Amino acid sequence: RVGGDEFVVVVSDLSSTDPLADFAGIAERLHEAVETPFPLDDAGSRSIGMSMGVALFPRDGATGRELLRTADAALYRAKRHKGGPRWWDSSVTGAAIGARAGEPASTRGVVGELVMFMQPIVDLRSGRVSQVEALARLRTPSGELKTPDTFLPHYSRDQLVDVFKQGLDQALSWASRWDSAGVALNVSVNVPPELLNDPNSAEWVTSTLARHGVDPQRLSLEVLETQEIELGASDTTVGELVRLGVKMHLDDLSSGFSTLKRLTDIPFDVIKIDRRIFDQAHKRPLEVLTVLAALTKLGADSGYGTVAEGIEDRERLEVSAVLGARAGQGFLFARPMPPEEVGPWLEQFSMPYREGELTTALGALAYHWSHGGGEWPDHLAGRRCPLTAYLAMSGEGDDVLSAHQLLHQKPAATKSARALANATLLARLVERVQQTEQAGAEVS
Repeated sequence: RVGGDEFVVVVSDLSSTDPLADFAGIAERLHEAVETPFPLDDAGSRSIGMSMGVALFPRDGATGRELLRTADAALYRAKRHKGGPRWWDSSVTGAAIGARAGEPASTRGVVGELVMFMQPIVDLRSGRVSQVEALARLRTPSGELKTPDTFLPHYSRDQLVDVFKQGLDQALSWASRWDSAGVALNVSVNVPPELLNDPNSAEWVTSTLARHGVDPQRLSLEVLETQEIELGASDTTVGELVRLGVKMHLDDLSSGFSTLKRLTDIPFDVIKIDRRIFDQAHKRPLEVLTVLAALTKLGADSGYGTVAEGIEDRERLEVSAVLGARAGQGFLFARPMPPEEVGPWLEQFSMPYREGELTTALGALAYHWSHGGGEWPDHLAGRRCPLTAYLAMSGEGDDVLSAHQLLHQKPAATKSARALANATLLARLVERVQQTEQAGAEVS
């Protein structure tokens, strides 16, 4: 038992020529044993269902961790087809078992060509674009583009490393081409934990940088916060990469459980705030703003650059900028694009935001929340205050406008009057944000 209602069964001595056919009879006996009805006190008989994912050694991995990851992906597929004729699935269903390792684009039924798409990272203050993130895609023979979550779980350790090598080579090749065209762009590439645990990876990165003539300081390696890294094994590799000049980014901050330990173990230059934090912004706006502000301040106080991910609309942009994120990435600016489209995109891009401009309720709430507990700066008095302009534009009542103006009064109003004004304005802005959620639900 590995936890909850999940169990692992290890089966040995299967046929080397057709192990799945050999396993099918064992699987049926397991199925019969689990799903046989059993008595439950006076409630009559009951039965439970079962789904299973299968991984084969050594094809699907050389370690227990690799085998579990592949089996888990197969289990997920089996659950999606629950109720069908097949209650279990395998990483090699529909694929040739004898396919060679080291060919990640043509194994386990995932056939295609690895290509790297680029997504710009935008400075939220200046609107300048100096970096792109390289994102792996698999182009199938039919032209369909598959995202990493649909094909990477099928790969073994060696194949994941091979995917990284191919992706790094493509990304640095394009960085060199952009240089030749007079466009200086840094590039970041997602790195699997297997790479950091490999003592040869620093040498691979060094040789690829040299081959394309790219300065190491222009390359960033992004480590997912949820990835398991054997810190002892990776210390040497990370140290070599950092001494080389390569930068380290922590991706999807807040999506896992080891963040604080990870921040002290690896010398990161940038932290990227997970897009899913915004998911509850309309239902629990103050809690979400508190978390976003804390993560942004953590980055600033620790000397990290901070990138807000998932900026898909105007309100996420306003909130991220107001709370102090230095850069942002998301569909509002650009979707991931083929590398050849980056140059034309840069020529026509203009920042859809001016500092201090508020047009959304959530942005206005973030602005008030970030100032409401203390003294409002003198230069924000009257019409020059973005929140004053927003409240006037949104048609708020005299009580709300008066409450906001009281916070600007010099000399300052009494402490109790300020507290009442702050609470009045805060409550109204929260109400507006939650009304936005309700309106969206009604439309959908």
